[in-house]
Amino acid sequence: MKLPWSSSQTPPEKPTNKKSTQANIKTSSKIESPVLRFNGKNYDANSLSDEILGLIRSLRVADEQISRKKDAMKVLAIARNSIGKQIKEKLKTVSPIP
Repeated sequence: MKLPWSSSQTPPEKPTNKKSTQANIKTSSKIESPVLRFNGKNYDANSLSDEILGLIRSLRVADEQISRKKDAMKVLAIARNSIGKQIKEKLKTVSPIP
């Protein structure tokens, strides 16, 4: 799951339905300060403390890791299904016990 981070250079991503982790940092085409959108509220990103900005970076890293792990799980599920099919095919030549 990736958070919908966006700026004027990149198109916005699809929003997620988990509002507790939604955070957007946006800048408009005009020269304005970036805005953090979190849980439906807007904040001036330039006025946020280093601690909050660090937490936002940590949230991004966590979301990236979750996304990678989900992708890995999909690959493992495909491999598992393939192995199951191979076992089924190989067992056709083996007589089951009564």
